Amino acid sequence: HNTILVNGKEQKPRVPGGDGKMTGYFDSPNFGYVSGDASNPKIYMGELKRFDRDILFLKPDFVAVYDRLAADKPSKFQWLMHSHSAKPMDYAAGKFSFERPLARMSGVMLLPEKFTGSVAPSYSPEVGPVLGYSETKNPDPQPEWTLTVENADAAKETEFLSVMQIARAREVCNAEWRKA
Repeated sequence: HNTILVNGKEQKPRVPGGDGKMTGYFDSPNFGYVSGDASNPKIYMGELKRFDRDILFLKPDFVAVYDRLAADKPSKFQWLMHSHSAKPMDYAAGKFSFERPLARMSGVMLLPEKFTGSVAPSYSPEVGPVLGYSETKNPDPQPEWTLTVENADAAKETEFLSVMQIARAREVCNAEWRKA
């Protein structure tokens, strides 16, 4: 899954009234679209004044995620993508990929124009359940990795735009990603 951190702070889980909302939805045989607003002050403890996310699914294999973020003070925004596999990111080109036994994904970060990034272990199955998310141990635990993309300079506003191609493991992700 994917989410946003603000100055290293995550969403506050399970806060009464701290909910985002869907602001748009459309589905058809060729594409699907959903938009949401997670700017409710209870979600990020007042750190964000704007968090709009649009997701476009061009069926069957392309997904675009567009986030528009704003804070009252210059901030570092971190865009996260969690996976059970780790591959280094090509930071100069903004390219990333993940592979699993049955599926693969390749993608590119188009915004922000200047960013820093990392791929690092984020969850060890030996730790056990994650507080607030699970009360039981997973019968087939797997390590988790996190791709983090951060705006290079603190700013009051930033945008993240990523485009990803999804394929079965035996298929090739053959989209050619280029920044204009």
